[in-house]
Amino acid sequence: MECLRKREGQDPEIREIQLTYGRAVRAYVWLMTQRKQWDDLSLDKLAQKAVDNHRNRQRSPGYENGDAVDYLRELKKNIDEMGINDEHVNAYWASVEARLEEES
Repeated sequence: MECLRKREGQDPEIREIQLTYGRAVRAYVWLMTQRKQWDDLSLDKLAQKAVDNHRNRQRSPGYENGDAVDYLRELKKNIDEMGINDEHVNAYWASVEARLEEES
């Protein structure tokens, strides 16, 4: 848990999450609370920023850490494997994925 706190920069909240097969569970969730820089951006603009950043990082030799696209890809994979249907993550990933496919 300490590793997650360090990575996310804050403590999680405990929320009830509805799984796709109907069961509700209590889960640790990290919420983006310092959003002022993102408040006026649409989902499509956020996706474009993530993809632009991803492309720039791919061109930077020696960059070892992931970026927003890498994080989102892994998050989507993990929640899908757990049977969690998060409409916001799904919409964000669909927008990012479409842009990645357009640019490849």
